[in-house]
Formats: sequence, structure tokens, C-alpha cells
Amino acid sequence: MDKSEFKAMWERMQKDGYFEQHAHYQEVDSSLVRHVDDEMDRTLASLDYSSDDLKLPFPYSVELERSIKRTEPIWLKKLFAIPASGLAIDVGCGYGRTIRWLCNSFDHVIGFDVSASAIEKARENFAMHDNVELLVSEADGFPPEIGPNSADFVYAFTVFQHIPREFTARYVRDAADRLKAGGLFVFNLISEINEELDTGDVGVEWAIGYSRDSARALVESSGLAVERVARWRADGAPASWIWVAARK
Repeated sequence: MDKSEFKAMWERMQKDGYFEQHAHYQEVDSSLVRHVDDEMDRTLASLDYSSDDLKLPFPYSVELERSIKRTEPIWLKKLFAIPASGLAIDVGCGYGRTIRWLCNSFDHVIGFDVSASAIEKARENFAMHDNVELLVSEADGFPPEIGPNSADFVYAFTVFQHIPREFTARYVRDAADRLKAGGLFVFNLISEINEELDTGDVGVEWAIGYSRDSARALVESSGLAVERVARWRADGAPASWIWVAARK
């Protein structure tokens, strides 16, 4: 699939309600979570994330996926030495779920997405935030408006499993180009599933997997230095998650 076809596919999916209908994203930001979910949030927030092979204390479920997203600003800072200020870039930002907490931690946040309709919605969501900028990207790289050596932190949450490997490699190279010296790039991948797959069926989200070795190779080919690679597992999950931190 070439980049124009890919971009058109995701635009159609967003217009058809990808985020609104996706079980993992429904009520992620709501304070009206069930009591059992609230307990899960507290447990995830209190875990020791020092191990590079973490067994999550809950079986895999939609509720676990939502809880991981709700508690993201807590556990992410336990996993990695996230900068506390400067410019942050959110790759594949969608409607801006992650930007909600990034904009409270950083002086300026740039979010971008391949879908123009997703960015339109994100701009509505952050119309009152003067430190948030939202851009539409091509399928295989950062928007040209983001200059080199400008970012302190680049983040991509559950993005690269959904795009062809060659596009991912370009995104990682672009992240390396946009980071300041000493800047940090953090992203996650799925693993132990579809590690040879490069694309997926048209009109559905893909599940392109990476091994630890291929994740390291992806980073090193961009010129960044691997700082940490951590794996998460949950009973009953179809795959594991790999978390990667890379430093310029």
C-alpha cells in the first residue's frame, strides 16, 4: 500500500467513527468509571516498573486497556526519565487523548496525525489551549512545520503497529532529526505476534509486531541510542507490549 492509499484508508476509518466506536477508547477520560476500574487504576499507578519484563497483575481485557490509558502519565514517568518542560511532540495524536496531560507538563506541545478529520476534532478539543499546535502529516513522516533539533520529547503511543514498517522507519528517523541533543523518544510496539507482517486488510486496524531485536535495530538505524527496552505481559493477551526509550 502506498502512502496516499494508506492516508485515504485512515481518513475513511476516522470519518466512520474509529475512535468513537473503539472499545479501548470509550470512556477513557471519564471520571465516571466503574469501581472495579478505579481499583485497577490505583493498582497500575502503584506498580514497580523497574523490571524490563513486567507481568501485569490483571488478565487482559478491554478494561485493562482503558486503565493503562487513563494512568499513562503516572506509569510512563516511572518507566522513563521523561523531560519536565520544553517542546513535546505527540505522533499520531488522534483527538488528543495524550495531549491532555502533555500540555500540562510541557511549555509547548505539537500533535500530528495522518487524518485531517481527527486533527479537526483535536483542534476543537484544544481551542482554549495556547500551548498546543495541531498538524496534519503525511503517512510516512513528520510535518515539515516541525523544525530539526527542536523537540525535548517525542512520544508515540500505539501507533507503529498500525502502519507499514517502511513508514515506521521513516517516522523514527524523523524523530531523531527533530530531537534536540539529549532529547528522548519513547514509543511502544506489540510483540510475539505478526512479526513478519508488513501490512493488513484494508479498512481495519493492523497488528504489525516487532521483536526486541528488531525494535533495537529500528532505533539504532536512525542514529539514536537505545536507553531502555521493557516488555509488558498480561495473562490471556494475544501479544505482549514492548516499550522503547531512545536518546539523541
